[in-house]
Amino acid sequence: MPPDNSPKTSRVHIASPGADIVRVVSPLSHFGCERLHLILQRRNVQLYEDVANEVERRAKAWHADIDVRRLHLDLFDGPSLLNAVSRLIVQEQDAGSEIFVNVATGSNLYTASAMLACLMYGGTPYHSQTLGYWSEESVLRDRSGRPRGISKAAAPPEVVPIYGVKPPEPRLVFALELIERAGGRTKALRLAGPLDTADLLATDAERGGARGAHRESDRRLKLVNRRFLDELAGRTWIAREGRRGGATVALTEDGRRVLESFRGIRYRDRWRAALEGQRAP
Repeated sequence: MPPDNSPKTSRVHIASPGADIVRVVSPLSHFGCERLHLILQRRNVQLYEDVANEVERRAKAWHADIDVRRLHLDLFDGPSLLNAVSRLIVQEQDAGSEIFVNVATGSNLYTASAMLACLMYGGTPYHSQTLGYWSEESVLRDRSGRPRGISKAAAPPEVVPIYGVKPPEPRLVFALELIERAGGRTKALRLAGPLDTADLLATDAERGGARGAHRESDRRLKLVNRRFLDELAGRTWIAREGRRGGATVALTEDGRRVLESFRGIRYRDRWRAALEGQRAP
């Protein structure tokens, strides 16, 4: 039999260790792993940085050539978490990797965001049960012996963004980003230029020929509305004010959350080029 010269698929894991080590490291040998992405808290306390260091030490003890990468985020920002994990999944898919996502460790918000990202973009989520704890009973009880739990206090609850299994269309997210880069509010007609640059506005059959300036402007506005703004407004991601060429569109809070969660995922090169000419957020 001739040798198999086909390229080997890299096995990639995504995990947020939190205070856990063994449940991050042990699955690596079970599934195999060439690259490990660690999702860590920005401005982390030393304990959790030490945990991440130990995860990396043990991972390299198992496989000296493993590529361990760290991504520091705000782990209490659901849209940012969802965006980061989704981007990693898509980027690794584009590189031909097989992606495994650890949802056993880290915060509950990380787990929810990671599960949602897997459902939408195709990562394989996995869980590893704890069989025993390193703990002291006194840590969980007050002086009278009553249980007090792990947390001393809690922040106000936040809604985890839910969009169903199918993510928003990238072209709609891109349109939201164009509005954001215009200051979050812009004339509807001003979106026609960058959308056309991104090759999203019209097919060759729909592109204008030798027409009067007024008719051409009206045609482009109709395309912007039909292809983008009608749907964005229907989803309550933008608000409209005024009519026809003078109409203004503005991002809503729902639209901002969608943009925070899905910005940049599966953008095409032409879209990124069109953004370069727009004001950065």
